[in-house]
Amino acid sequence: MSNRKKKTNKRSDTKIIPPKKNKGVSLSRDEERYIKKKKIKRKRRIKKFLIGSAVSAVIVAASVLLVLTVFFKIEKIEIKGAKLYENKVITDESGAQIGESIFSVTEDELNEILPVKLPLIKNVKLERKLPGTIIIEVYATREVAAFQSKDGYILVDDIGKVIDTKGEMLRENVAVVNGAKLDKCVAGKQIKFKNTKHTDNFLIVLAAMRDSGLKGITQISVSEKGEFSLIYQNRIKIKLGSTENIADKLDRCKHALDKENEYNPYSEGILDLSVEPEAIFSPGEEKDITLAPGYISDRNDNIVTDEYGELLTVYNLDSTEKPQSEEN
Repeated sequence: MSNRKKKTNKRSDTKIIPPKKNKGVSLSRDEERYIKKKKIKRKRRIKKFLIGSAVSAVIVAASVLLVLTVFFKIEKIEIKGAKLYENKVITDESGAQIGESIFSVTEDELNEILPVKLPLIKNVKLERKLPGTIIIEVYATREVAAFQSKDGYILVDDIGKVIDTKGEMLRENVAVVNGAKLDKCVAGKQIKFKNTKHTDNFLIVLAAMRDSGLKGITQISVSEKGEFSLIYQNRIKIKLGSTENIADKLDRCKHALDKENEYNPYSEGILDLSVEPEAIFSPGEEKDITLAPGYISDRNDNIVTDEYGELLTVYNLDSTEKPQSEEN
């Protein structure tokens, strides 16, 4: 009988524990091979875990999307907010249709479509009410400026969008624009001047008026050089000059007008903001002033009288006192 031992596939329970690597001590080839294999196995486990997690996330997302698409259909479309157009008109222009997924329409898409197709709309908000209702809330825009044309008034809102090309009347606090040569105007699109630079400057002025909260502007004039002036309540002309630092100019303008109205709410004259950083008010109608010997100025060389001897008011906007004229 042979004493030869049979081979077995049973693995040895003996674990190979590599020695700790000490600085300056090199490992054997077997030890380096063991460490390398261990690193590769670890990387494979991490990779499998990440791939599995990503696949699971995709499956879950696809399942949720499938459920929402299949089971949540539009059954009802509600329109609320400003009553600018018939509900059916808004619904038709929105592109939302009964029977489609409740998520087939987004708020961003509606705000790209509706204010253009229906110009009286400023913007909308979209609300979804599961399982099958979408609610479109409408907000109105209104004109702040108007251009005269042969067909009536071209009305423009505070972002320069044309909301009507055949307006028949002007509401209160709408400024008539003079001196501008317009290109073809389309309702729902932005106003365009033949001089594109004047278009840009006009939009800057509108934005500054809106941001400053300045109200009561009844006229906006643009010169051939692209300089702007405003008329306040048909009684005070506001000279802006260029649109440079326009936000600061209109902040000073509002501050100066508030002070002047407090001092005399019926005053008429010219408020000059073209010289930084002053706000100089002169009563009466505008005159072509040429400096004459003996004109009076204040200690800062600001003119406080014209050559006719009429006083100009130089506002100190850092002061809360009533405006005063200074003489040397």
